[in-house]
Amino acid sequence: MSDPKDDLKARYRKVAYYPGCALEGTAHAYNVSTRAVGKALGLELEEVADWNCCGAMEVKNVDPKLQTYLSSRVLAIAAQEMKAEVVMAPCNGCYHNLKKAEYDLAHDPKSVEVVDRLSKKAGHATYQAGQVETIHALDWIKHGIGEEGLRSRVKKSLSGLKVANYYGCMYTRPRHIFPEKDQGPGSESTLKPHFMDDLLDAAGKQPPKTIPEYAAMAKEMNSPMRAGTISCLKPVDAGLNEAHWYMNAIGDGWFDAQNKPIFNDAKGVEAIETLKTVTASAQRGFAAAANDECALAFQQDLAVMGLQWATRAASMDDAAKSRVVGKIDWAPAPGGHARLSGDGYAISAFSKQDPDLLFRIIAFSSNKENMREAAALTVPPRQSVLRDPELAKKFRHYPAVLASLDTAVSFPRLPEFYEVGEFITRRVLQAVNGEMETKAALDEAAKETAALLKSRGYD
Repeated sequence: MSDPKDDLKARYRKVAYYPGCALEGTAHAYNVSTRAVGKALGLELEEVADWNCCGAMEVKNVDPKLQTYLSSRVLAIAAQEMKAEVVMAPCNGCYHNLKKAEYDLAHDPKSVEVVDRLSKKAGHATYQAGQVETIHALDWIKHGIGEEGLRSRVKKSLSGLKVANYYGCMYTRPRHIFPEKDQGPGSESTLKPHFMDDLLDAAGKQPPKTIPEYAAMAKEMNSPMRAGTISCLKPVDAGLNEAHWYMNAIGDGWFDAQNKPIFNDAKGVEAIETLKTVTASAQRGFAAAANDECALAFQQDLAVMGLQWATRAASMDDAAKSRVVGKIDWAPAPGGHARLSGDGYAISAFSKQDPDLLFRIIAFSSNKENMREAAALTVPPRQSVLRDPELAKKFRHYPAVLASLDTAVSFPRLPEFYEVGEFITRRVLQAVNGEMETKAALDEAAKETAALLKSRGYD
């Protein structure tokens, strides 16, 4: 079965182009830029031959049925003479009028009668509803090339340029003439249109490469509707997971070679101070959020970016759970050094079972084919499976997983690390929430950690 996105890309690769009157006059720059964008993106425009005004507002106010005819003639030329499947109108007014004509001819017998009579009088075949699809320039770029395609072609990023997007009433109203909108993930919304935002983000927002870039972008993109970042600081595992990234990307880790705490040195303090700065742009309740809560926030489009467990990534593209299907992508954590974690199997020396049988079970369950079958449940530890093009297309986070492995850092190899994590995550939260100075909080955590390790026989 073909991918619907690929079908749309093929369908929108070449369209009948209806510039309309405005783009031939006062909006000439829009005409020039539309053609230039199409050429740069490899999208082909074939101008509708001998096109006429769509009726604009003037004719519509005098005789709405005449306006329907004028728009239908444009559609008729595209469908019947050009044999086009799609006509693209960048002008909101033209786009609206063509869509309205399509709707009227499908639902209003009087409009059909008038259009048929005027078409015969003008000497051309009558347009039949559904013969061609009318789209806007935003649909054309969004579906014809997509955010990824656009992002890969950016030569000069728009990052840092603040743009107030204005969609205009005619782009979404009245709703009934735009039946393709409000169809769930991947479709445009009449209540909260986003195609222009999506495309400008793709042209201007590249994944941050460093933690300072990450902090700046989180602050810039933070809003009441959508947090600039996800933060998961619920003790113990989630809090350790996030602090671990900062502590290794900015600091020198948790312990020295002799298992002495070093997370309270100058770099460690800088790491947690940076985490504190970033949480100012985080979602509400981050101190009690773990992996499930953060995954839900991503699925409901409540945050822009953040660390995510690879096991939660596939659910972002599950239409039954997610509102961001196809709108989210993955990249290695800025600065690298995020946590590396995995599950393993071993045969106990004290097992009463046949060790050869146990080994064969483990070997069978971890072979390449079985890992491919289990890819929907977890991230395969075999790089050969992660590099499989077919699986990478289905599980879009795999390339980022592979890239992250180059710098990923596991938790310290201390059996007591989760136990001392009780101290560490509590003190980190006190620093982040402003209950203690960061240096003082980490000094206390280091003392508590050292005392527990000493009680367990560490020097």
